[in-house]
Amino acid sequence: MNNNIVFKGVVNHLIMNHNRQEKTNRKGYPEISNPWFVVSVIITISLIAILAWNVVHSYLIIRDIEKRELALKKATGTLLFHNKSLEMAVFMAASTGDLRWEDNYEKHKSKLNDVISKINRLSEANKVSREIKRVKKQLKTNNKIENKAFALISRGDKPKAKKLLKGWTYTKNQLGIKEATEQVQTILNRRVEKTIAVERRVIFFLAIIVVSSIVILIISWYVSINRWRKNVKERKAKEQEIRFLSYHDSLTELYNRRYFREVGQDKVSKIESNSQSIAVIMVDIDNFKAINDNYGHNIGDLVLKKTAAYLKDVFAEHGIVSRWGGDEFTIIIHFNKKKEIKKMINELMSYFNEPLMIKQSKLFISISVGISVYPKDGTKLEKLIKNADNAMYRAKKDQKRGLFYS
Repeated sequence: MNNNIVFKGVVNHLIMNHNRQEKTNRKGYPEISNPWFVVSVIITISLIAILAWNVVHSYLIIRDIEKRELALKKATGTLLFHNKSLEMAVFMAASTGDLRWEDNYEKHKSKLNDVISKINRLSEANKVSREIKRVKKQLKTNNKIENKAFALISRGDKPKAKKLLKGWTYTKNQLGIKEATEQVQTILNRRVEKTIAVERRVIFFLAIIVVSSIVILIISWYVSINRWRKNVKERKAKEQEIRFLSYHDSLTELYNRRYFREVGQDKVSKIESNSQSIAVIMVDIDNFKAINDNYGHNIGDLVLKKTAAYLKDVFAEHGIVSRWGGDEFTIIIHFNKKKEIKKMINELMSYFNEPLMIKQSKLFISISVGISVYPKDGTKLEKLIKNADNAMYRAKKDQKRGLFYS
């Protein structure tokens, strides 16, 4: 009973350690020891950050282009339109003498001033600002000429007004305004092209980084998945080992006392319902302590293994063979006639008539066997075990090879 309690304690300790390890696995601590998993996580986060940054960056660049360059380009086109409208209004007034064209002139002049104010807000580059100042200066000069022309027209002096508008100063300024606005548009086009070129280089380098990261990510996930599969296999192997140890003896790999009690009781219960015959056999190695003392525990362990292997060969087909503890073994078998048990016991004894070969040495050992039979020697497993144990000790005391309890 004490051996069974100790064994259960060992198994429970192993299971508890395994469960703690499982909890640790779920928390992810072992993964931290896997550098490829860490690399894959870092690269995944980096890729998400790069892609998110690229989306935001592209959006801001496009918005900036639309807000400044394209808006400025559109504004300069509007400036040319209103300036041309001013010129046309004053020329029509000079040609027809109709001062109602002055109202149209004032309307376009107001809009032109609004466009210039907008251009001033949008223009930041020095070259653009310089050209805009030039346009404003020329517009101011031409506005004075146009106002003077309207004054001449109002006095009925159309020829002089036409002459003033066809003069070199006015014509030169109009050409200068056109050239300056075209220059502004050229500057803006270059800025847009430069911005696009820079963005293309950024996209190219980002593409290299992303492709390289994806390759590393694939490698890291491949390694991580293989390690995960390996961990799963190792965990399953560990679970199988724990399950094996919970019902098997670690030295001989026979079933242990716990398994024998659980399954043996089930067999006895079925025997009760089916009126079959069953026997419990106890086997003990004689003078096993002397073997350990004289030859060492390593040799003793080999003797136990050899004995267990042979017991399994003889009885495994007929029932369950287990290591009860120390140098004792228990067997539960079904039988039809008592002589079948005697035949197996004789076969077992014959085996131990020959010396065991242990590390190229011959070692003579003997065993004592006790047998109890259902239902004559007991109807419960514990009773059958107890009586088989008593029979075995009687056989050992009387120096008999095998003894039935009854």
